[in-house]
Amino acid sequence: MSSSPAIQKTRILQRALPGLAGICLLTIMSCGQKVTSSTTKRSLVQVSTEAGPLPAAGSANRLLNEQSAFLRNHAQDAVDWYPWGDEAFAKARAENKILLVSIGYASCPWSQKMQQESFTDPETARFMNRHYVNILVDREERPDVNNSYLHFLFYKYNQSGWPLHMWLTSEGLPVFGGVYFPKYSETDVPSWGLTIEHVANTFRDDPAYIKRQADTVVKEYLTGYRKYWKGTDKKLTPEALAGAFNMQRSMYDPVNGGFSAAPKFPQPHLLNYLMFYATRLGNDQMGHADKAREMLKTTLDAIMKGGITDHLGGGLHRYSTDIYWAIPQFEKMLYDQGLIGESLVNASVLLDRPDYADSARAVLRYADTELGHPEGGFYCAEGSSSPTQKGAAELTDGAYYAWKLDEIKAAAGPAAMPLLTLAWGLDERGNVPIDSPVRNRFPNVNVIRMDKSLSEIARISRKTEEEVSVILNQAREKLLETRKKRPRPILDDKVVVSWNGTMISALARASMVLDEVPLRDRAIRAADFILQRLRRPDGTLIHAFLDGPSAASGYSEDYAMVVRAMIELYQATGEIRWLRSAVELQDKQISLLWDPVDGGFFDGPPQPLLFNRIKSVDESSEFAPNATSTLNLALLGNLLARKDYLEKANKVVGNFGSLMMQTPHGFVRLLQAYDALNTPPVQILVAGSAKAPDRPGLLKALRRCLPYGTVILYLDGGGSQTWLSKGNNALANFQISDSSTTLHLCRNFKEFQTITKAEDIAPALRKAVSMSSP
Repeated sequence: MSSSPAIQKTRILQRALPGLAGICLLTIMSCGQKVTSSTTKRSLVQVSTEAGPLPAAGSANRLLNEQSAFLRNHAQDAVDWYPWGDEAFAKARAENKILLVSIGYASCPWSQKMQQESFTDPETARFMNRHYVNILVDREERPDVNNSYLHFLFYKYNQSGWPLHMWLTSEGLPVFGGVYFPKYSETDVPSWGLTIEHVANTFRDDPAYIKRQADTVVKEYLTGYRKYWKGTDKKLTPEALAGAFNMQRSMYDPVNGGFSAAPKFPQPHLLNYLMFYATRLGNDQMGHADKAREMLKTTLDAIMKGGITDHLGGGLHRYSTDIYWAIPQFEKMLYDQGLIGESLVNASVLLDRPDYADSARAVLRYADTELGHPEGGFYCAEGSSSPTQKGAAELTDGAYYAWKLDEIKAAAGPAAMPLLTLAWGLDERGNVPIDSPVRNRFPNVNVIRMDKSLSEIARISRKTEEEVSVILNQAREKLLETRKKRPRPILDDKVVVSWNGTMISALARASMVLDEVPLRDRAIRAADFILQRLRRPDGTLIHAFLDGPSAASGYSEDYAMVVRAMIELYQATGEIRWLRSAVELQDKQISLLWDPVDGGFFDGPPQPLLFNRIKSVDESSEFAPNATSTLNLALLGNLLARKDYLEKANKVVGNFGSLMMQTPHGFVRLLQAYDALNTPPVQILVAGSAKAPDRPGLLKALRRCLPYGTVILYLDGGGSQTWLSKGNNALANFQISDSSTTLHLCRNFKEFQTITKAEDIAPALRKAVSMSSP
């Protein structure tokens, strides 16, 4: 005997609940048996039977004035979207409705897919508009909203991703949540229509009960969250440094590189930890430094050869869908370019790999060329989806980057095909790995990647490496010209301050290590744009810029990444204005966002509509504002002898001591801050006039061998030294010469070596950084 459609839908939804990719009930089915307070029998509401006129496209035209490309892209939806704010919450209270919050971003392919499948469908929109107050949030514009609900979903149900959907009471308390919902129910994932029907029916049945349960669950969560943040009395010990490395080693893929199964992210913070650990250990007897270098090399080699790198236009895609780095998720995020670009520059020094420096240049060049804002900043991202042909409305994932074999042959010419097939692993059936989870999505598709090394290709093809390079470069140029004629993926042309901070840091570090003035000038241009256009007269930051500055004040991630960028610019240029800006912004972050009770930085200013003012610290986020800020405090405290900065850094590290001992690999940036607090980094004091004739040569030699984690202070005998000496009398005692430059190696401003010759710098630094190895 067959079940009714309503019962069938309920069973599909119940089967779907365990699925990580679909949906999780928060209060509706997880808080005990519901007791219905009403004896009235309600009929189930369904999308297909909802009455009333169908909404026309453009119902959400209120979004047209928002400072977000993502919200503007939804202005023509049939769904009556509201931006996050008082108006939507007031409407929900007045009409006793539940809030449906969809959090996504412009370049997210799954956000685009849900828009195409569900949000532009009039029948679905009619149901959403009738039963919910619908809110659309750009996760890049509102990281506080995003982080709050993302953390809740992950903390309770180990689920995260975008688009993130949360159903809230009119007080902002979570009731129901999930991520991407397909148009039609799949094996363990319910459809969007089934989901919105289920939530609406459950809320209609007894809204008072749902609100009580939401209040109970949130109180339990907030109690646990506060305990998590307060930490325990267990103290962190140096053994955690080795513990983090050993945990990375246990997760490491020795064949393909990286630290996870599919999907694989580059995870620059883990790569940076390998550099930190190898540098601190020096030439240790256990072989751990060599192992760290090997893991770093294998992973970076695989990333640079794989399809996750755009071998035609430059730049790095967001992540690999397989374990081989072969087929990427094709988005290109600005912060990925900045973070991996800086890692490549630092790795080029540690491993003496000029090719890593070349890869860094390609990444930074892509960011400047394709993501550069005309006034100096950088746009957020390029999406992964685009039309397969000009004029087509439907977007297809990877259409801009994927190739059929005959397309490559037509562009590069038949004569080049034998070598290209060998080099790039091309195949008529496509070169998507046989065990790839996306093989069915990309039939007969080839993605350009380096399947073999240059020497292997030369040996097999019986050509010289120079001949192979010429053929490959010519083919890349021809394919790039062909690709430029295709419709390009969507550009998210919003400027986000924190993401720009990552790029400024990368450009500054690259300009210093590679001694390239254009990179330095590009970093300065971007920094000036942020400080002049996205900083208020009172010195506070503004989070984003589209047609103009947004209304959103700066978040912790903005202060964290821009302070770090200012420090890097000072290291690269020696100009004191950058260090002064770092201090000014650090002080603003403390005054606005520091938690005086438990310590640490809140993600953003107080928001009465948010149920939890969160403090992000875990390494799963792009920036982990508290981890980056703690590193900044430790670094500035050591540079400027600021005890107040060091005390705050110690407060954050102390809160997480027990967690860092249990799962050290989850807090690698905090571990670096802990190390800097307990073993102050080597300070390199460059003493001498900026016009001293030997200064350029010494600085060039210094910057090309600069160990990971060391810091530089410039003493010129003028205004900058006076400013530095105000808080640190020790700096006033260093003698300055107009005719020569001296490098003073110090810890805690106590000199242990003086260097005046370029050839003495590298061996002295290698010895200095390993003097207090753990």
